Amino acid sequence: MNIEVRRFSALVGVMLVWSAAAVSALSLGEHDHSQHLHGSDLIVAANVPSAHDHSSHDHSSLVRFSNFASSADADDVKWVKLYEKFPQSESESVPAAVRSLADTVSASTVIGDLRVLVVNISTPTRTAAPRGVVVDAYTQAATRVSWMSRGMANVSVDFFSRDVVVPDVANVCTGYTTLSAAADAIISAEVSLGSYRSVDYVIPGLSTDNCTWAGAATKGGKQSWILSKNNAAPSLGTIVHEWGHQYSLPHLRAIRCSKDGQDLHFVDRAGRVAGQCSTAEYGGAFSIMGVSEANNSSAMTFGERSQLGWLRDGEERREHEGVFTLGYDGPLSLLWLQNSEGDFFQIEFVKAFTSPHSWGFVNPFTKKWHFIDQTPNYTHPGVMIKYISVLAPDSWSPAGYWAEGYVLDATPETILSTDAAFRAGTNFIDPTGSVNVEVLSVADSSAQVRIRGVPLKPLTVKGVQAVATETRGVFDVSFTPSSNPPVTHYEVQVSNNIEFANPQTFEVTASPGRITIPKHINFWTYYRVAAVNSVGRGEFTAEKFLEWPKTAKLQNAPVIVTTPTKSVVCKKRTQVKTFSRAKCPAGWSKIG
Repeated sequence: MNIEVRRFSALVGVMLVWSAAAVSALSLGEHDHSQHLHGSDLIVAANVPSAHDHSSHDHSSLVRFSNFASSADADDVKWVKLYEKFPQSESESVPAAVRSLADTVSASTVIGDLRVLVVNISTPTRTAAPRGVVVDAYTQAATRVSWMSRGMANVSVDFFSRDVVVPDVANVCTGYTTLSAAADAIISAEVSLGSYRSVDYVIPGLSTDNCTWAGAATKGGKQSWILSKNNAAPSLGTIVHEWGHQYSLPHLRAIRCSKDGQDLHFVDRAGRVAGQCSTAEYGGAFSIMGVSEANNSSAMTFGERSQLGWLRDGEERREHEGVFTLGYDGPLSLLWLQNSEGDFFQIEFVKAFTSPHSWGFVNPFTKKWHFIDQTPNYTHPGVMIKYISVLAPDSWSPAGYWAEGYVLDATPETILSTDAAFRAGTNFIDPTGSVNVEVLSVADSSAQVRIRGVPLKPLTVKGVQAVATETRGVFDVSFTPSSNPPVTHYEVQVSNNIEFANPQTFEVTASPGRITIPKHINFWTYYRVAAVNSVGRGEFTAEKFLEWPKTAKLQNAPVIVTTPTKSVVCKKRTQVKTFSRAKCPAGWSKIG
């Protein structure tokens, strides 16, 4: 294998789940990414089986400043890129399903050893980035992901042994996938690309290119493209941000609402439909997946870690009332609440941080530059509340579900989105009146809250598996039992079609449980599982396919009964003979 000896590794706490969620195919020629705040964090859709249509999840990466009244991109007000000196903020995802990697390592693999191959590209007219700065940047990135994941996986990075020279393209900004495809054709003869969890391509860029992006990635996939401008070091923030997209994460967005001229934390569904809220694609200031230039810790929220499966047992809970302490590192870090309209909210503690840029930062909502000395309340520790706009089971996601959400602003009257955390003595009351979050106290690494919401249905069941028996229609289903909130039983649905039209439903009370589908004759079925409590049934898991061995017999198969053949021994003179009949033939006499 032609891999450079220089290798580094870092423990990475990645419980990634995901998901090769399909992204709407966006064409760079169709969308002007120069209007994106982060330049352009391009997201490329990874290939997923056609049976799993994720298009309804709206995984597109276009930065928007829009209201909820319109679903059309034409009504979105695109952001203006204001400052050129934020390489770590110019990071996003790519359009067009581009994939040449063999899948010997699944894109949803995020636990254990995660291998990354870095390919440093050059062309006849462009010099590759200095290898030293590339190695340093990726070393820091792996260390950062290790810190975020808290040791749940081991990330190791290999650097291809030489710079890979490929033909020039007319426009690097739009032809970067052509460059990587040409590089694949060269290195695949020497390296098994499919053995890597991630393959990153460092693209040589020039200031004259006027590229509107610094990074690109296949969301829920295995590839990233990192721009090195004028041979400068790739940005740590860009590398980690794009890995986040590979791991399935969307951006950490923000939402602001107003009604009758009054700024509000949030409005009800009718208000959102009426256009009383605006959203900012990168507005969440507490994560590398949001306003990364505003967060010197390059952190990840606990809600995002939940989506990746990076939380420890007991670190997240669904509750509807009580007093809880939320810690920055457990033992409880994330609460889920639900209101009477069915909207979900995530509650977590966030630390204070300062801008890595001593001169100031760009506010994502106002699109204005602010100097730090003008914003004494730039940031503070507190409680972050996130409205979850999309929540759906997804078998291709690392944790088995897909979520998108928006950070609520504790101070909607200010021009800042970085002061969104709720301080001690403040509270959030949902517009329906059914959710109340009261912040009782805030310390450096924790906060105590009193919460009230509606009783919750169970979480989506995790760890679902099924084993077919030797009888068609009979199988054993197992899963991770749910305890928060308490569960009374589990429903298992089976169907002969993936749409689950006219499914059959069965109940089990424990794992494993045996299911018998009456009169089942096929050698296959689809199945899914949901937990049930006193409130109702939780979300079904994503459908799974089960096959029986071709030797499996039918249930209650008819038994072929053979009537014993009667025989008689007969004698005729000196002959003795046995006849298959009850009596001897004429001329023969029965013996015995």
